[in-house]
Amino acid sequence: MPLLPRQFAPLTRFRHHAERTPIRLLLATLALLLAPVLYVADTYADMWAARALEDIVSGARTRLALRQRTVNDEFELAFAGLRRLPDLLAQDDRVRDEVAPRPGAAPATPSGSARTDAGRRAPLNAFLKTFAETMGLHIAWLMDHTGTCIAASNYDTADSLLGTNYADRAYFIAAMSGERGRQFAVGRVSSVPGFFFASPVYQYGTVLGAVGVKTDLPTLSRRLRLDAAFVTDEQGVVVLANDKTHIFHALPDAPVRDMPVSARILRYKREAFPELSLRPFVVKGISERHGLTLIGDATRPALLGVTQSAKP
Repeated sequence: MPLLPRQFAPLTRFRHHAERTPIRLLLATLALLLAPVLYVADTYADMWAARALEDIVSGARTRLALRQRTVNDEFELAFAGLRRLPDLLAQDDRVRDEVAPRPGAAPATPSGSARTDAGRRAPLNAFLKTFAETMGLHIAWLMDHTGTCIAASNYDTADSLLGTNYADRAYFIAAMSGERGRQFAVGRVSSVPGFFFASPVYQYGTVLGAVGVKTDLPTLSRRLRLDAAFVTDEQGVVVLANDKTHIFHALPDAPVRDMPVSARILRYKREAFPELSLRPFVVKGISERHGLTLIGDATRPALLGVTQSAKP
């Protein structure tokens, strides 16, 4: 039998070795192939996971955009109705007649004579009370040109607004300039937070006062389906939220932090506003470009969308 050339000797030995120990050869081969197979599998798994994540985020963005429009429509619908209520009151002759100057009347003062005139204004107070109860309002009240409340739906309660001055409130300032006013604030007398709406009261073509209505947060929350949403005022303070622990927290860099302490106390009856943390959710395979956010103390990320409401 002819001998194999010398260069084929290693191949011959390998064949003999394989014939004697086929299992060992198989294991060795698998060991050599394991690393590249795992690498390819890991690469494809990462690609599949990335594609699946993109699909999930894309679908979530679509649902978020739809939910944003729904919440915004609900919010605007609720506020549209509330904005019209002081307009209705401002057109009532009982309201307009009360802010008209009275011949021989003493000049109005900041404290006014609202409580001493309560008897004369009893019909108007009773009308405002019925109006507020019928419309589901927290309070409805009338202010003269100095900002002093001269008639109110809660005239007969211990925390009546009669005689309280609101000249510094943004809604009163807007109304006295002939515009609708809207503002979130904490009640000056009741300490109940809510949204305030005001309209100018004209008499003889001149703005002589303002009429206001207020809805408190629980009442407004029942009109809205916030789900995971939260609402801030123009100062960046959370005023409505599905998670009630977020209320009176402020967004990072919120304008309220630049307000003087005295102004914060006047409007919110508090000095400090804990920050509502908004942290990017970043882990392996998820970067900031995905837009996932951890809100507050939450451990599950969410997509955060922002919708601005026109005023008023």
